[in-house]
Parts: sequence; structure tokens; C-alpha cells
Amino acid sequence: VAMENEFQKAQEGLRVGEVLLADVRGEAEYLRGIVGEHTETISRLMREVSGLQARVRDEVGQRAAAEGRVDAAEDTAKKASHDITPVSYTHLRAHETPEHLVCRLLLEKKKKI
Repeated sequence: VAMENEFQKAQEGLRVGEVLLADVRGEAEYLRGIVGEHTETISRLMREVSGLQARVRDEVGQRAAAEGRVDAAEDTAKKASHDITPVSYTHLRAHETPEHLVCRLLLEKKKKI
């Protein structure tokens, strides 16, 4: 009888564990969708910004050259080319918030499962 009770408790614990695992998997999948959505949006916006920077740089350079300010046109081109620069993964991790950490850990855990 005692062994049956222990077995039933173990089965109940297993069921609870399976439910919790399903919840975590569902949450991880939800977060993966959000992260993917934002990654695509950020990439698109970065492309748009780069395009706008190029247009502004060209326009300012053309105006400066038309006015005979060649040095101003060159300075503008140099400054605009440094507005957006890639950063390392380590740099991004240095600015990680607790929310980002939770998302990253859930995604890493999901990869292992």
C-alpha cells in the first residue's frame, strides 16, 4: 500500500512536471516569435536608415560642391559613414537587461531540449 502511494505521488509529480515543461516550451516559442519579429523589423529599419543616410550624404555633398565647399562635402561624407556601426556580441551582452537575459536563457534552454 505504501509503495502504491509513493508510485501515485511520483506519477502525479511527473504529470505536474510535464505540464510545467509544456508551459515553458510554449512560452519559449512565444518569445522566439517576438524576438524573430523584432529582429526582422530592426534589420529592415537599419536598411532604411542606411539608405536615408546615403541620400542625405549625397544631397549635402552635392549642395556643398555646388557652392564650392568641397571640404564640407568630404567632412559630411566622413561623418555620415560613421553614424551606424556594428557592435560585437560581447558589447550587446554588456547592455543586456534582466528581460533580455530571461529571453536569451529560455531560447538557449529550448535549443538544448
